[in-house]
Amino acid sequence: MELNGFTDKNIHEGSLSMPVIFGTSFGTSFLSAIALAMFLGASANMGFGIFAGVMIAIFWIGTSRLNLVLYEKQKLSLFMIHAGYDLVAYIIMGAIIGVWH
Repeated sequence: MELNGFTDKNIHEGSLSMPVIFGTSFGTSFLSAIALAMFLGASANMGFGIFAGVMIAIFWIGTSRLNLVLYEKQKLSLFMIHAGYDLVAYIIMGAIIGVWH
């Protein structure tokens, strides 16, 4: 809350319901996993899945998020939280997809 400048008063203003937030988040993560599976291909293994997840999280998503920090003057610590989440999420997705094949 502090990094975004939210207060107890304004945290709920205009926010969506939790079912909508969680449902949309699941849907977008599922779409990301499908795209990652297509990118990895049928011959992927766990090692390549993890490698691809790291590369995607750092060099595609991380660099895009860093532009937000630069142009929107976001706090670097907020970037690190988001980038860390993406890194863990894509490593896990890549590992699961790699093993699944």
